[in-house]
Amino acid sequence: MEIEEEYASGVKNYADFLRNLGPSSYVRKTKPHYKNGVLVSAGRAENVLLPPNNCLFDITKAKPLPLNDRLVAASNIFARAAKGEEVLPKKLDWSKMNRNITPVVNQYLCGCCWAVSIATAIADKFVAANLISFNPKVSWSYLITCWVNEINLKCGGSNPFLALQWVEKNGVGTEALPGASFHWCTDSDACNPPKTAVNTPKSKKAETIKVPECKAGKKKGVRFYVHNVRSVPLEEAMAKDESKLKASILSVKTHIQKFGPTVGGFSVFPNFTSGDFTCGDKNPDNIYLENVDYDREKFSPLKDTTIGTHAVVLVGWGVGKVAESLLKKNGDKDKKVSVDYWIVRNSWGPKWGALDGYFHIAMYPINKKSQFDVGVYFTTAIEDPKTGVYSYKKILSSGTLLFEPAYFGEGKPPASTMTSPSPSPGGGGGGGGGSMENYTLMAPPAVQKLEREQRERAAAANQQSANIFLLYAIVITLLVFLMIVMVTSAILNVKKTNH
Repeated sequence: MEIEEEYASGVKNYADFLRNLGPSSYVRKTKPHYKNGVLVSAGRAENVLLPPNNCLFDITKAKPLPLNDRLVAASNIFARAAKGEEVLPKKLDWSKMNRNITPVVNQYLCGCCWAVSIATAIADKFVAANLISFNPKVSWSYLITCWVNEINLKCGGSNPFLALQWVEKNGVGTEALPGASFHWCTDSDACNPPKTAVNTPKSKKAETIKVPECKAGKKKGVRFYVHNVRSVPLEEAMAKDESKLKASILSVKTHIQKFGPTVGGFSVFPNFTSGDFTCGDKNPDNIYLENVDYDREKFSPLKDTTIGTHAVVLVGWGVGKVAESLLKKNGDKDKKVSVDYWIVRNSWGPKWGALDGYFHIAMYPINKKSQFDVGVYFTTAIEDPKTGVYSYKKILSSGTLLFEPAYFGEGKPPASTMTSPSPSPGGGGGGGGGSMENYTLMAPPAVQKLEREQRERAAAANQQSANIFLLYAIVITLLVFLMIVMVTSAILNVKKTNH
């Protein structure tokens, strides 16, 4: 048995469904503020647009982390835990562990979650490995504009795994490169509509967003490379074996602990879009539970059709307490149940949700359709380009991608840096083995160049701010001078009139 999901009818296949997705929306409700039982303030509800969830998270061709390796590694972890060692903490959150981890960013209405998740996770992995002492700001715009592939639909969505394969061979630049910033989106009304615009889901489409040609790819500069890209596949039938499910989840945890944040994809449903899942005090850790009606704050089996697939960054995990009444029909509202969850960085801006742009999502089997741990499939018609004949195939739309930092610098990496040592079962955690000490990972000139570029960008931004401030100061001075002249003139006129 496989977990299967439906999508909207009227399209030939799931890829077409993703291409045709427009922005979704939700109503952001401002909670009233009381003081001593008296209502002090209550903001107005706001209709908020969200980008299309058009990530094609088909990672079936990614090299899998062997299930046997996962089981052996898990067995070693359990054995060490039995001796009293804390191999994995109950909670780990890279966003709290290192101040240089990428903060929450905003993709606006560009359907580029696939690029944002990859670029920011790559930066995080180099930071987490202490290979660089600042966030290098790896550019997702570089990926969007410079990766040439028929699957790269830019703001219309793409496949993170195939993009990572490209980065393995070609590297990805930083925002310091000319033409690698995201200003073409942030300065565009189509991509970042003004607040005065009518925010309806049909008001913007990906094709109306003008994506520039690749400029950064032609410029000299530092590039970041990754290697050892793996998936952690697990079918629903296998997940019924608790040891296999735990081993797969542990492999992702150990990878995150050792190599830093990584990329995941999951199916999005309408009840996810607000990012506020607390239900009063029933869910204080704000864990997304797919079978909850959040407006009515009660358990309700998921019946909605997916609104697409979204790529995000897993930065850690934790365990929270949830009222039993949110987990099953006729559950006890006063009884709290432990729920394991992933800590996830979204790309819908820091104002989204109840956790400043982050969210917590329940692990399988609490969530069975909207989760990272067990494969969710779509049955779709795929056209054979040679014959034009369609045949039905299953497309994977959820899971995690594990990968490691390999090299950064100007030019191509030495061949030795891209050769992975043989994985040792149980020795490499979720990363498939191999010590980072075996790689030539860092070139000091590259660090110096990046630091210089970032200083130059910061200096330019500061100079621009100073120029704007000076202009304002001049204008204000002139206005004050004119007012003084006008007041003086008026006083003199009054005196003349009196005389």
